[in-house]
Amino acid sequence: MAAIRFIASRQARAALVRHKATRYETGHPVVRVHPESGEKTLILGHFVKSFVGETPSASAHLFHLLQAYVTRPENIVRWRWRWRWR
Repeated sequence: MAAIRFIASRQARAALVRHKATRYETGHPVVRVHPESGEKTLILGHFVKSFVGETPSASAHLFHLLQAYVTRPENIVRWRWRWRWR
């Protein structure tokens, strides 16, 4: 119960509001190059807001273009984990 009271405390709620109100912006490469093989990988996802040096409109267009490419079936790797119970 102590943990629940702490989370519900006024200080904790205030800290949570401050944390949610903070907007973090970082830049990351869109293409990652594997250090050994040299293979290039596109790194995209829902977290992409814009591309550095591009307008919001151009960023949105580029994102949709790249996302359409990386989500093609031939560019997706899927596997199923199978548990081995002994």
